[in-house]
Amino acid sequence: MQREALELKIHRPGDADPTDEGIHQLDSYLLRLGLAAGHLVIFDQRAVEGKRVGTQLGVQRATSPSGRTISIVRI
Repeated sequence: MQREALELKIHRPGDADPTDEGIHQLDSYLLRLGLAAGHLVIFDQRAVEGKRVGTQLGVQRATSPSGRTISIVRI
């Protein structure tokens, strides 16, 4: 059996960036499931001019508070 952990967040106009919340939430799933890695998908619904300069679409890697690997996919 193969187990995967995935958390989905939506970045709506006017809302704060959900990345940190998603990482912490996914980290708790990973701990509970005993997995070393997981995926955080963020759907960015903001208009192009509203997107932060530092927020790039695509895949990034992050480390959770407990040291697990998280792939962050922004689309």
